[in-house]
Amino acid sequence: MASLKNDKTQGPCKPTARRLPLLRGDAFFGEGAQIHVCSVLETASESYRHAHDFLEVATVRSGTGVHRVGALSGRVSAGDVFVINRFEPHAYANTDRLEVTYLLLGLDEIETLKTRFGGVSEVRAFFFRDHSPSVCLQQRSSLRLGPEALNTIGQLLDTLQREAATPGVGRELLLGSLVMQMMIRVGREWERLVGPAPEPRATSQGAAERFTRRNSCPEAVERVLRYIESRYADDLRATDLARCSGFQVQYFARLFKRCIGVPPTEYLRRYRVARAIELLVDTDRTVTEIAHRTGFNDLAHFVRTFKNAVGSPPGAWRREVRKPQPKVTSIQVPNRSDCFTP
Repeated sequence: MASLKNDKTQGPCKPTARRLPLLRGDAFFGEGAQIHVCSVLETASESYRHAHDFLEVATVRSGTGVHRVGALSGRVSAGDVFVINRFEPHAYANTDRLEVTYLLLGLDEIETLKTRFGGVSEVRAFFFRDHSPSVCLQQRSSLRLGPEALNTIGQLLDTLQREAATPGVGRELLLGSLVMQMMIRVGREWERLVGPAPEPRATSQGAAERFTRRNSCPEAVERVLRYIESRYADDLRATDLARCSGFQVQYFARLFKRCIGVPPTEYLRRYRVARAIELLVDTDRTVTEIAHRTGFNDLAHFVRTFKNAVGSPPGAWRREVRKPQPKVTSIQVPNRSDCFTP
């Protein structure tokens, strides 16, 4: 594996056991606002795979690379803005001078912003729609900014980064104001791309159909993705997913893999693991209860599946990620010493 570098720390990244690192917001956020901004030069050909307990808005400032989110992957380049949800495993590959500015938002800040943007459908549609792995990559909240828009939003992010590192009177109010300005400008660009967002009470079916037409992701696959999201805790089989799509099992499996990148049953397995990760971090439910709540009726099967995906059994992984993490400054990211090839 090639050496990895972040914005202030560099050095070789030694392959370790396949354990999924979880970055926690308390290592980034200081007192007050749960807002953090950092710029990273992703210089490795294969960056480390990780997840985090905060929402992350990524803006590609320059360069190119491949972004892998769960089972999906897609190319990114200058001007791309996309949202990475909490507990969503992701990594970069094949990077070429890829510089990314990340806006990190903690759970409390997310809820505050949702309230403030309650009537601004375009902002909610981009930042706070369902970012779970059930949404295929072509339909995720991502857009390509033009040079002028990228320059404007880049300046806002640079100001955010400076202010986040500077204590002073009114710091929280100023950070909140800058975040809202950035979100409004991104929301306007999003509206130009997909048209007005649905009203809050309306179904998202219309938006999904616009995405489908624009990105050629078959409606049958979209229907199954929504089905998995709502029924993943049930005893689902390949025949159930094919029946939902309206196609024969073998044809649907080929169609799904062509659109998503993995077979439908493998996607279901990864989705269940992602939900288990969320419950392990956010709740004190037992491992047995989490197994049943995420569709694993056999505890031993759940433990094996989780360990194969994450690198350690669920109980041990939970204890590890709940250990206190050292604080980092506003221009650093944690040293990427625990990493593995996705």
